[in-house]
Amino acid sequence: MPTINHVIYRKTDRLVAGIVSGRNSEDDTTKALAVEIQNVLNSELQGKESDYAHAPFSGAIPEGKILEISRDNTVEFADDGVHIAREAARLSGLIKLQRLGLTTDEIAAMIGG
Repeated sequence: MPTINHVIYRKTDRLVAGIVSGRNSEDDTTKALAVEIQNVLNSELQGKESDYAHAPFSGAIPEGKILEISRDNTVEFADDGVHIAREAARLSGLIKLQRLGLTTDEIAAMIGG
């Protein structure tokens, strides 16, 4: 059975403010959520407890994705713009190296792959 985690977000703009990993019991998870919400309130985000909510999600955040809160206040995983930009730069570099005449093995040896 996958672990149920919780993301804490600000209601006004759905800004992700914290994540709490599921605990062994529902009571322990509730306590951890209360502590994390207090940490958020003590951070630069501040506000009141009623300014924030939390939503559950199962498992881990997939690689290359970021966690977002949808308009209906559910957890979604969106493409990470940094990951996409890094992958685009990597592919561009590989193409340029191939155009210079390097083989796939030579390129792999250079980048440690």
